[in-house]
Amino acid sequence: MSEIIEPEICKKFLLGAYIEGHFHNIRGYIQRISLLTEAIFYDTKLPEELRPRVKELIISITSFYNYIEAFFNEINLAKVETLNLAKVLKEEIAFWNGNLEFKHNVKTELNITSEPVVKTTGLTLRGCLCLVAQVIFYFVKKGKLEILVNDEGIFFNTEEEVDPRKACKLLEPCKVLFEVKTEPHKIALLIKK
Repeated sequence: MSEIIEPEICKKFLLGAYIEGHFHNIRGYIQRISLLTEAIFYDTKLPEELRPRVKELIISITSFYNYIEAFFNEINLAKVETLNLAKVLKEEIAFWNGNLEFKHNVKTELNITSEPVVKTTGLTLRGCLCLVAQVIFYFVKKGKLEILVNDEGIFFNTEEEVDPRKACKLLEPCKVLFEVKTEPHKIALLIKK
């Protein structure tokens, strides 16, 4: 097996990780909202004058679901651009907090000392951050997660121990953008120059 992973394989892997994580969560929320709204619509206690508004809400939810589907289909067409690493990370952390076990048991502290940029597709960068999230969710169940962003890259410091070998292997696809370093309480994504 080659030590070098082909960029196209990495792209597909990152796309899969990104879509499976975020798309699964988004679809789940939309489906729950849709089911609850339909239950209200069919509830015999719902006043007749509210039925048209609830039906309109159901139509809006369906339209939103279709919009999300179209958005994720367009991800493959992402263009290479200069992305602010800190800004994208903040957006991803908001998604991470969709994992309630993580949100309620891990205190996240974000410290941004500079705002470095990387030239890549949003898909690739978000895919890397999604993989980091999967590693963190797997190893870090409680305590504090300190995240530092500086000109060198992103540093994730954990109270709980992370298996460096497993983490490095799981983060292998991120090497298209970053030099990945792992220690028992640290994951570093160093920007390739």
